Amino acid sequence: MYDGSQNFIGGTNEKGRTKNEKEELKYLTIKKLVETNGSKKRAAIKLDCSIRSINRMIVGYKLEGKEFFLHGNRGRKPAHALSEEEKTEIEQLYTSKYFDCTYTSFAEYLAENEKYLFIY
Repeated sequence: MYDGSQNFIGGTNEKGRTKNEKEELKYLTIKKLVETNGSKKRAAIKLDCSIRSINRMIVGYKLEGKEFFLHGNRGRKPAHALSEEEKTEIEQLYTSKYFDCTYTSFAEYLAENEKYLFIY
């Protein structure tokens, strides 16, 4: 989502850009492309994507506007995230019962004895 103004809200990606910067760049590029009937190839190079993706973004922009460029999982908690109760329980186990373990052996003990499986 965006905050109602012209600003997106988001985190960072692997290239160091924030999601909102990446989404904003896509939005502004496609907006300019549609308004000025610019070059799809140039836009594809600028956004590092295919011309087919540019065509998809143009259609999305025309149908939904700025909302199209927002990531669908924005604001949702990941499906694999632990609940606050589980986090508290694991923290208490580490500080009381397994305080002398390394993180690797602690994860192994949790998998064997406490039924928490962590892939590391």
